[in-house]
Amino acid sequence: MAGVLNWMRRQLGEPEEGCVTVEVQKGFFEVAVDKGRQQGAAKWLAEYHRGHFMVWSLVAEVDEELFENSVQNISSCARESPRLEDLLRICAGFRSWLEADEHHIVVLLSENDPRML
Repeated sequence: MAGVLNWMRRQLGEPEEGCVTVEVQKGFFEVAVDKGRQQGAAKWLAEYHRGHFMVWSLVAEVDEELFENSVQNISSCARESPRLEDLLRICAGFRSWLEADEHHIVVLLSENDPRML
């Protein structure tokens, strides 16, 4: 059964096991990764969205090279409540990136399963 599920994930363009992807809205994905499983998420993004993604990372230790050096580190927001000004700056970054090209997507990288929120 696991083989069938993995085949379906590949056909649907979902990351490998250890990654959960939720499309929050058109062009905005949350990708949750198990510790040490960033390669699966990076591989999925490179395969399906190469050149069109920007990662905002809530994960403190992220290998930026895996994500084509397209990473904005916002891990401080995961440790403490962010200031309103910081949230607005992050949202403005999302918007600016999405408006720059209709194929752009925003990726929020976290270590928490977004289905549990």
